[in-house]
Amino acid sequence: MDEAEALLLDGTGDLMELARLRSLQAALRGDQRRFDECFELFDRALSIYRRCGEDHLVGRTMIKKAIHYGFAYQPEQAIETLQAGLRLVDARREPRLVLAANHNLVYNLNDCGRQQEAQELLEASRPLYREFGERIDLLRLRWLEARLARERGDLDEAEENFRKTREALLQEGIGWDVALVSLELAAIYFEQGRMAEIKTLASELVPVFRANDLRREAVAALILFQKAAQIEKISLGLIQSTISQLRGMRQDR
Repeated sequence: MDEAEALLLDGTGDLMELARLRSLQAALRGDQRRFDECFELFDRALSIYRRCGEDHLVGRTMIKKAIHYGFAYQPEQAIETLQAGLRLVDARREPRLVLAANHNLVYNLNDCGRQQEAQELLEASRPLYREFGERIDLLRLRWLEARLARERGDLDEAEENFRKTREALLQEGIGWDVALVSLELAAIYFEQGRMAEIKTLASELVPVFRANDLRREAVAALILFQKAAQIEKISLGLIQSTISQLRGMRQDR
């Protein structure tokens, strides 16, 4: 990335290319969880796009920045920035960008306890999911529906959607997501005192450990959860902290 910047500055020095490079650098810093640098680089890209009068690219970059606010556990900033970005993007130009922004906005609204707003936006976004959603988008939609159902206290609907999401993700072989949805399902089982089901879930996580998209730290957290379940020393706090650990180590929703 440093070499690319040097070549650009020594070459044309094109502002649009420089903004694109800053945005790529920001995403890299986000992957490294160096969020202060990440947000600063996004701001540099935004400054250039604004100077060039590129409203759509300003909105697009704001949405990217907002998603990283979510990764950094700053949901209120994510909400504000997503809403601002959505006002600027041209939906006809990038409808899937609008879909991704709405999905993340629902996620963050729900995390902030703003369930009614989250549910209303989800319903308004269904046409986008139907027209532009790919298979993985529809899986994440069901997962999001499960989370909203859990927050409004409909544990039966939440359980059904978590289970169906988990089964589909197992077929897709997406280990990280399987681990997360399994833990969220375990939290529902715990609230209902269903220790046997938690043990079964924990034992079924073994194949997930072998998935090539799981980091060593994630595997360690899952093993701790599995061992606690085996000896019935599980707690809701442990489940939730494991979920938080895994969320903090991944870079999408």
